[in-house]
Amino acid sequence: MLLAGTLILGRHATASPKPGARSSRATVTPDPSAGAECVEMREIALAGAVWGATLACRTPPSSVFLPNEEKLHALAVPGSRTVRVGDKRVQLVELRGWLRAVDSTCYGNDPAWYYLLEPDLVWSDAAGLRLSDILRVGNVAALGDRRQGASPWQIESRPLIRIELGGWDETKRLSSPPHDWRVRGLAGCPDVFFAFDPLRPVPAGPRLVPGRYIRVVGSLVSDAPHATKAAAGVWLVRNLGLAVDPEHVIYAAENAWSEGGEENRDNPARWTEIHPPDRIEPLPAREPAETVRGVAVRIPAGTFSQPPKPMEISLEPPGPRPVWARGIRVIETILDVSLESAFERSLTVCRLAAAGDMVRIRIDLGSVKADKFAAIFRVSWSSEGAS
Repeated sequence: MLLAGTLILGRHATASPKPGARSSRATVTPDPSAGAECVEMREIALAGAVWGATLACRTPPSSVFLPNEEKLHALAVPGSRTVRVGDKRVQLVELRGWLRAVDSTCYGNDPAWYYLLEPDLVWSDAAGLRLSDILRVGNVAALGDRRQGASPWQIESRPLIRIELGGWDETKRLSSPPHDWRVRGLAGCPDVFFAFDPLRPVPAGPRLVPGRYIRVVGSLVSDAPHATKAAAGVWLVRNLGLAVDPEHVIYAAENAWSEGGEENRDNPARWTEIHPPDRIEPLPAREPAETVRGVAVRIPAGTFSQPPKPMEISLEPPGPRPVWARGIRVIETILDVSLESAFERSLTVCRLAAAGDMVRIRIDLGSVKADKFAAIFRVSWSSEGAS
């Protein structure tokens, strides 16, 4: 649909599967305590891309840290590869994107290294991965950066995916690590073993820093929201609009979106993770071709809540405007809406209009008596005109 001759809008529901998409399957039987046999993966067709023996001669972390199907659920999505580890199922996937946060030290309590990734959705599209399979409401409400405002009811952010690389602590596990995990002595957990250096995963490659474009292969899971954390702080945010700690706003947003218990795999407040990665590989620099923002809007449910005003945001494609650009392309993917039985009516919750080199988005739940709306907007330059 063209608006003002400059805006090309595509809308997507999240329920229908991508035609022709499929997952592949394999089985491994590791023995981490005895030193697992290396898993060599040659010519694994993953979402249209072929990557060779990237895990050769190393015990992959995904065969050690397994989804428990309670807090962590494996996500069998089109474009992933199923691997059986004993009686557990692991879904391996490849993503590419930009690191937006890289921990400088290990988290020692439950030894792990954390990163946040902005997925390259243009690459994911070409690889056959659906946006709604790799991004959920929690990636907007809980993990997203460049957040606007301090309300848990109206959130705009850049959706991110967490990467969690676990380490082996002999004192807690009372056993030796896989025989080929030799990286240790790192800040924050000097006695913990890792499969590879968390900050320089390719020994001859560059150090991982925010902004670096990478390729990551690992176990795709959804993680439980922290909807029950800081109960008193969350109550103050939800009922009085007071945030003693900025984290309380995030917890309050997770609490507002949490439905059916934190372990419920369909809880919209869950987010996606690569947990753990088997490989992180720096790639040549690449600039984003689109601006990606997520919104998560709900009707306030606090004791002293006021009727919400419509949420208005403005987005523009990455600059500068190329000479070939004749308009702006906007793709909206709806993640969650309260009018599932009337999807066409739900489209009126959100209105888009072109304004020069940007698009203005207005979200008004009251206009159709909806109580929730979450979506991802992708804004890029288009060579197409009004015809």
